[in-house]
Parts: sequence; structure tokens; C-alpha cells
Amino acid sequence: DALKRNKVLHEEIQELEDWIMDKEHEAPADDGPIFYQDQIRERLEQYQKLQTELNLKENIVRNLVLQGRQDLTGAPELAQSLETLVSNWSNLQKKVDTKVVFYTDIYTLHEELKHLLHQENVWLDTLQNRVFSSSNDGADAEEISEELDTLERFVKTHSKSSHDKIFEISDRLQATKVSLPATNSLINQFRIRWEQLHDDAYKKIHTLNSQISDYQHMGHQITAMFEWMKHTDSTLHARLKDDVYADDVPGETEKLIIEFNQYEAFLRSIDDKVHVLRSTGKIEASKRLEQQLILLRNQFLQLQSKFRHFQKPSDFEPKHAKMRQILNDVEQNTHTLEIHSDDPDIIHNQLENCLKLYKTLSDIKSEVEYVIRTGRGIVEKKQIDEPNDLTRQIDRLKAQYNSLGAKINT
Repeated sequence: DALKRNKVLHEEIQELEDWIMDKEHEAPADDGPIFYQDQIRERLEQYQKLQTELNLKENIVRNLVLQGRQDLTGAPELAQSLETLVSNWSNLQKKVDTKVVFYTDIYTLHEELKHLLHQENVWLDTLQNRVFSSSNDGADAEEISEELDTLERFVKTHSKSSHDKIFEISDRLQATKVSLPATNSLINQFRIRWEQLHDDAYKKIHTLNSQISDYQHMGHQITAMFEWMKHTDSTLHARLKDDVYADDVPGETEKLIIEFNQYEAFLRSIDDKVHVLRSTGKIEASKRLEQQLILLRNQFLQLQSKFRHFQKPSDFEPKHAKMRQILNDVEQNTHTLEIHSDDPDIIHNQLENCLKLYKTLSDIKSEVEYVIRTGRGIVEKKQIDEPNDLTRQIDRLKAQYNSLGAKINT
């Protein structure tokens, strides 16, 4: 019976050894590199299956060893076989357990990598949308400032830990001979996209800061224009009060002309900005800026009108008054030319008076023409509050001069 039991034990041990040998072939020391993500799952499942098979065989091995140890008396070969079996079994079990842990870690790392890539790409999608989808061409300082704050906060509050973790996991996988071309391509695309979008974001932040600076500069210009108008109005008021005109202070006038042209161009630039805001749908922003423009323009037009008065030739009024007086004097003396007597002396005196009046009209002709020409220019340039009244005066002066000339010549 003992021999029979030993024989059966030897057969069972050999059967297990053969099984272990087969499984050893299924669990080589080096599985080789992994190039596709399905290989990770396949190898994990392979070793999990083998681990399950080992677990199912474990009771058989334990019972066999227990039974063999009870019959070891006088059977050294059996003892050696059992020792070898236990050693081979333990080695295979340790190897398989190690493989399961190894591929479980790799699988977990790869899944984490995929999750992080997805998570970070979603964030990059949002960043891309914030950088490129919004257009602030029609925004005002308030809206641009809000967009800048949102973008800066979005970039700065996003932790870089996930970004770094992606490359850390990639390096760990590479170190374990896991080189997945598809995943590596995704990581490379992510790296390029991350760098490019961050570069684009910082450029956008710089652009927004520049636009805010431009608006702040415009605000300073608006304030400066109000101050300039206040100062210039005071200066012109004092000049006109003292009957000082542009001709009297040519240097000051030239400076004012340049300043008026500059601020007129500035008003046009604000008007252009209002149109841009309105055309891009920034209605509230356009209204806010337009309110400032209206206030500026109204004050500017009033000041411009005063400046035109200041530009009126300083000698016009006295020359105009002088010509009116001379023509009125000539007109009053024309009655002396009426012939009421045949007396040669009287007629001679009348002729002398006629020649004097003719000479007077001839002497003032150029000045009358100057007054007429200058008066027309004053009306055209709106350098007077009542242009129609001045036009009537000029027309009357011209008609009076022509009428007197015709009367004296005949």
C-alpha cells in the first residue's frame, strides 16, 4: 500500500510539475515592450486569469504536500520532489502576483493619463474659446477690463499639477517599456497646444492691457481737452473784451489754430470709435462714449465760434465805420452839385466841388473794396454773430458807393 501511495503521489507531483512548467511558459520573465493600449489590458487579464488558476490549484498543492509529508518515511525521493514542487509553485505564484501588480499599476497609470489628458484638453478648449472667440474690437474700457480680469484669473488659477503629472506618468510608462505611439502622439499634441495657447493667452492679455491703456490715454485726452477749452475760452473772452484780435497777436493765433485742428481731429477719432462700438453691437459702450463726445463737441463748437470772432480782422470795424462816414459825407455834399444858376462863378465852384467829391471816391475805392471783400469773408467764415445783418450793411455800402459814383460822373 505504501508503494502504491508513493507511486500515486509521484504521479500527482509530476502532473503538477508539468502544469507549472506550462504556466511558466505563459509567464516569461520578460514580456517584451507594449506598443498598443489593448496590450496592457490583455496582459493584465492574462495574468489575472493565471492568478485565478493558481488560486484554484492551491488547495490541491496544499493537500498533496500534506499527504506527502505523512508518507515521507523511507522515501527521500518523494521528499525531494515535494520540496521542488513547493519551490516551483511558490516561484510561479510570486511571479504571477508580481505581474498582476505590475500590469495593474500600468493599467491604472494609463487610465489616469487618459483622464488627465481629457481633463486638460477640456480646459484648453475653454481657454481657446476665451482667447479667440471673444472680440473686444467694439468694447469699451469697462468691458475690456472685465474680459482681462476673467482671462487672467482663468489662466493663473489653473494648477499646473495635472500638466506635470501627464509627463511624469508618460516617463514612468516609457521606463517600463510601455511606448504607445497613439498615446505619445496625443501627449505631444497636448504639449504643443498647451504651449501655443498659453502663448496666445499671454499675447491676448498684453493686447487687452494695451487697449485699456489706450482708453486711459483717451480719458486723459478728454480731461485735457476740457481743461484746454476752459483756459482758451477765458483767454479769448479777455482778448475780445479788450478789442484784441488775431491780427494783433499772430503768434498766439497760430498756436490756437494748431490746437483747434488737433482737438477737431481728436473729436473725429472719438466719433469713429463710437461708430465701431455701435457697428459691433456694443450699444451700451457706444452710448457711454457718445455722451462724452456730445458734451465735448458742444463746448468745442461754442469755443470755435468765439475763436472765429477773434480771427475777424482787427481793422475791419474801424475801416467799415470810416467808409460809411465818408460816403455819408459825400452823399450830403451831392446837393451842392445841383445847377440852379447860370452864373459862371457858381458853376465853377460846383465843378470844383464835383472834382473834390470824385477824388474822394477815387481815393477810398481800394478801401471800400477791402471792406466789402473782408466783410464777405467775415460772413463766410462765421466770424460774427449776425452775419445777415453784416451782409445787408456791406450790400448797402457797395450800393451807396456805386450810386454816388454814378451821380458824380454824370
